[in-house]
Amino acid sequence: AAWSRAVRTPARTERGATLDVEVLPPLSASNPGPLPVLLRSNSVGIEPDSEKLTAFELGYRAQLGPRLALDLAAYANHYTDLISSTAESPQPQLAPVPYLLVLAPADNGLSGHTKGLEASLDWRPQERWRFQASYTLQRLSFSTTSGDTLSNANAQKLADESPHNQLSLRSMLDLAPGHQLDLWLRHVSRVAFGDVPAYTSLDARYGWRPTKNFDLSLIGQNLLKSRHAEFQSDIFAAPLLQVHRGVYLRATWKY
Repeated sequence: AAWSRAVRTPARTERGATLDVEVLPPLSASNPGPLPVLLRSNSVGIEPDSEKLTAFELGYRAQLGPRLALDLAAYANHYTDLISSTAESPQPQLAPVPYLLVLAPADNGLSGHTKGLEASLDWRPQERWRFQASYTLQRLSFSTTSGDTLSNANAQKLADESPHNQLSLRSMLDLAPGHQLDLWLRHVSRVAFGDVPAYTSLDARYGWRPTKNFDLSLIGQNLLKSRHAEFQSDIFAAPLLQVHRGVYLRATWKY
């Protein structure tokens, strides 16, 4: 069991930077008014407090036999004084075209909780075959004291940026002296922020070691689909980054 506490000092950009984050076009879902809205993040002259974390962990580890090991861990984290921003009243601007300027100064208005469970299994069915499995369950919840629309959006974004479930299965097999076959299957559940769909991916490696100093490997990554998305940028609006299938040959010589 463990109890931990940590703090994060605000970065330089969180204490003295101005950034035009987004322009909301008029007559749109996010801006029903007739004028465009410029959202500007501003931390110049503001000294936010350090973000704080209190973490509780409980784990159990057991060697269930000469070839089987189990590891379980549960955690609960409490975050306070998370850096966010609160939107001020719109300010009409005339140049270069009429628009509304919304300033969003930095503050420490967010808090939240995360909790989860991690389980892993390490099994050797045979001396030359090793199998590893792991599963992660995670739940996140964040809130704001101001009730501001922008602060609520920031709180929801933090809760939606991480997948709730992840599963990993790995097989490492020695086919013969100097020959290995490794397989890695993993599944990641949907990420709500950016509506990134769940995906399942498979990596494979065939290795050949003709001498003690030389290793040749044929590696395939993300073999089940030609491409898939994994995350959405939370800074700028951009298309989902697609991770493509890849196959390559690797040679290693040690001397």
